[in-house]
Amino acid sequence: MKKFILLLIALILTVFITRSQNLIGYHLNEIPKIMKQLRPDYLIDDSSINDKYPSLKFTDKDEDNTLIYFLDENGYCKYCKLMLASGQAKYVVDTLSRKYKYIDTLTWEDNRSKKPSIIKMKNSDWYFTLIITEK
Repeated sequence: MKKFILLLIALILTVFITRSQNLIGYHLNEIPKIMKQLRPDYLIDDSSINDKYPSLKFTDKDEDNTLIYFLDENGYCKYCKLMLASGQAKYVVDTLSRKYKYIDTLTWEDNRSKKPSIIKMKNSDWYFTLIITEK
């Protein structure tokens, strides 16, 4: 049963990472529509609305994973952060290394999106964060 659950998590992460689209440069009105198509299991979360640092926050249905798009003063995404449970880190590193150009320590280059970007991974005890910024 444990192997089945791990396989299921791996499949979900594969779909998530490979279907994930870098939304840097997209307007805040476009992001929820795109998210509905790309990640229908992620719901908008208004719990952390902040006028000083505008952002759009999405969480999965279990609220285990969080994706935040940080916006500029005109409402365009300038970078995003995806927080995932640390148990998924090795699989994510392997997937990112297959899909994107590996630059150096836990850093990849994405040239397939609307705007070329850098994907950087930061680890902590219970979760890790993927930070996607414009190149």
